[in-house]
Amino acid sequence: MSNRLLLPYLFLIFSSQVFAGVWNRQPGSIYLKLSTSYISTSNEFNHLGQERSLFFPLKDTYPDASFTDRYTSIYFEYGLHPKLTVVSQLAFKSMTAIRKEISGGGLIQNNVESQSFGFSDLDLAIKYGLHSSRLTFAVESAIKLPLNYENDPTIDAPPLGTGEVDFTEKLLIGKGFHPGYFSAGIGYRFRGGNRFNDQIIWDAESGFTLGKSFLKIFVEGTQSTKTPPDIYGSRRVSTVGGALPSSLTGDQDIFKIAPSLTYKISPDMGISFEVIHILAGKNTISGTSFAVGLAMER
Repeated sequence: MSNRLLLPYLFLIFSSQVFAGVWNRQPGSIYLKLSTSYISTSNEFNHLGQERSLFFPLKDTYPDASFTDRYTSIYFEYGLHPKLTVVSQLAFKSMTAIRKEISGGGLIQNNVESQSFGFSDLDLAIKYGLHSSRLTFAVESAIKLPLNYENDPTIDAPPLGTGEVDFTEKLLIGKGFHPGYFSAGIGYRFRGGNRFNDQIIWDAESGFTLGKSFLKIFVEGTQSTKTPPDIYGSRRVSTVGGALPSSLTGDQDIFKIAPSLTYKISPDMGISFEVIHILAGKNTISGTSFAVGLAMER
């Protein structure tokens, strides 16, 4: 059985457009961040939100499964106008799926490892600030563009993306206070292709400065507009016998939390440490990723 049929939704955990908060950058100013993260897990949340081992309904055929994602991204902001900021993010992913395959009544056992690496999707957004008095508001329009990666469902490797173009519209609100801030956003993602249902997305974050350190906590939720399906419950008979999942739409719910610490090593440069934990979800992996980044601005 192809990993491609069972695990194409895994990459989505880190592919959502995670852009800046509600505030725009000053014209001509830039912010650049290079970060890398790592996650390795043997668990997932099924379509009911229950945490189970990977391939749990097929555990007798595919025991000891694991998934690893090494993710490096470049994040960029540029101030065009006091009310306009452009944002982009590009990621390079290296993913490995490992499983044991048992057949022949348990007489045949094979260890199978599949890998994929390359650029995933390019995220682009433009943020427009709205007039405000006590609170700050902004509207963000984003697009996700698939790059030239392989999107053949017959390939036995975790996919780098859906291969489809997505659009997101989002409303942001925030308020600054000494020595920190709070912001939140809610939006709607129009997903490309006929395999995927649209999503409602939301997030909230709060941060404050303490000397040379900046502490932030970020929470994010993604909810499909239709109930995520049982990806193991739909079967088709293969040409060699047995039952295989017929398809996987990529519909999923995700709720994650990400505390981070950024330490300023110079007036215009800082190093960040982040932990991203998936608290709950449906049709997505369960686990914690660890990230380190270098941020620069002028």
